[in-house]
Amino acid sequence: MVIGQPSKVDKIIPVPATMTSSKPYCWMLFTLFFAVAFVARAGAVARAGVVTQAEVVAPTENEGAAPAQARDKLPLVSRFTDKLSPLRSAQGFMRLAAQGDYGAAAAYLDLRNLPERVAAIAGEQLARQLYVVIARKVKMDIGTLSDDPEGALESGVPSYRDILGRIASDNGDVILYLQRVPDGEGGRIWKISNASVAHIPDLYRQYGYGSGVEFVRELMPRAVFFGTELFKWVIALLCSLAATGVWYLLAVPLGRFFGGAGSGAELRVNRYLHGPVAVFIFITVGYAVLRDLGMGVTPSRLGKANTVIILVFAWLLFATADLVRDLYAARLRARGRESALMLVGPMSSSFKMIIGALAFVTWLDNVGINVTALLAGLGVGGLAVALVLQRPLEDILGAISLYTQQPVSVGQFCVSGETRGIIEEIGIRTTKIRTIEKTLVAIPNALMARASIENISERPQILHKQVLRLALDTPHATLTSALESLRDVLRGEAVVDQESWRIRLIAFGDHAIEVEVFAFIATTDWPLFLENAERINLAMLRVLETQGVAFAPPRYY
Repeated sequence: MVIGQPSKVDKIIPVPATMTSSKPYCWMLFTLFFAVAFVARAGAVARAGVVTQAEVVAPTENEGAAPAQARDKLPLVSRFTDKLSPLRSAQGFMRLAAQGDYGAAAAYLDLRNLPERVAAIAGEQLARQLYVVIARKVKMDIGTLSDDPEGALESGVPSYRDILGRIASDNGDVILYLQRVPDGEGGRIWKISNASVAHIPDLYRQYGYGSGVEFVRELMPRAVFFGTELFKWVIALLCSLAATGVWYLLAVPLGRFFGGAGSGAELRVNRYLHGPVAVFIFITVGYAVLRDLGMGVTPSRLGKANTVIILVFAWLLFATADLVRDLYAARLRARGRESALMLVGPMSSSFKMIIGALAFVTWLDNVGINVTALLAGLGVGGLAVALVLQRPLEDILGAISLYTQQPVSVGQFCVSGETRGIIEEIGIRTTKIRTIEKTLVAIPNALMARASIENISERPQILHKQVLRLALDTPHATLTSALESLRDVLRGEAVVDQESWRIRLIAFGDHAIEVEVFAFIATTDWPLFLENAERINLAMLRVLETQGVAFAPPRYY
């Protein structure tokens, strides 16, 4: 075991194949159909010999073509392979192993001078075990290997070696080396070193497949789809179907619990649980199983950006936003707050835009684009856009404040600053008020949210308050009798709040005796209030006339 050497390995996180349907049952049926069709096709390809070993790594133009007898002897390992680099040898092993041709892949293993217990194992079996260990536990970027036949001279390792990958085992890190060794024909070739091959049985005992996986592998034909063996796709599909089936059993009671049994919300929640959530579970479980079983080099490279996982997760968040929007809109309708629905759509769209932007930035970071530098480059333009959108954003935030805090709502009479009238519309940018003079005033929401708002429609009663200016020469007895009679008027009115009214002589003015009438009329309807106030005023006038009390002359200033 060789420990402590520097590693050039970059991690690659593979992803599953692209989803082709938004409905889980359609996706399952399509996958099953595709698997059956592929098995048939794989068998035909295997019988026809379409994929040959010679096609795995073609020589470059400057290398020239090898003689036919050399290619027939070993398609990738011959006396001409002295020109093979560590990169090409690693590609040859991985591609042949991914195709299930472990006999040819074993030609890239240095089987000389192995311990007896390892030498007793066939090279084909060692190649398969190594491929399983690499596929499951080594996340490497083969592109970092040297393409120079002399190896990477500045890699920190001897010139005759290059690092294929690093594996963490129970006994410490095991480094897999590629080593330039004699090919037996006077030349030298890059192979996986015998020191690394000696660790293969121990590594396979730790990271190899269990008996259940091996059973399925033996049942399935040796076919490869998208760089990954067919049995892995079948196991991933079965696990995804099982997880989705369990979720379907749980989704029904969850829909009743969160949506309410027999309600329209239950149907909407069930559609969400059986649709987006089920597909998300199906994809993620399949991805996790494939990743655990090990994926080939090609899907690992293609899956480096995690494109499918990012798309599926973003789609799930979009569906969650739609569900919350629909449920909240139904709640607003049930409460009679239809005007607030105007803000629900824009808020949901804004949330989706944020999720989409975050998903896109994450994807850019995964593909290797420097997001920090990109955002810095867009900083000046973003500042200009922010300055332009400052006022509109203030109005939008003001609309959110008006809808959430609800100081007023549509149809209510209010006073905001110097404007008095009925709220006709609370929009995204402005609030429209119909004034007493029947004019329409549009106030920006930013100003409306900052101003003091007097909601007159929210008062439970309307105050009837006035001051009676009686003549100064009114006798004491007459004034006392008149005040008591005025109080009897309010006592006899059912619309007057009997706990808060009062009639009091409050002052002797220069020209009149001032009597205050203070009473709340139990109504919020302004025309009805005026009708009741008029009746009360006429009754008080009749009392004063009966008692012989005159009003004071008007004041002249």
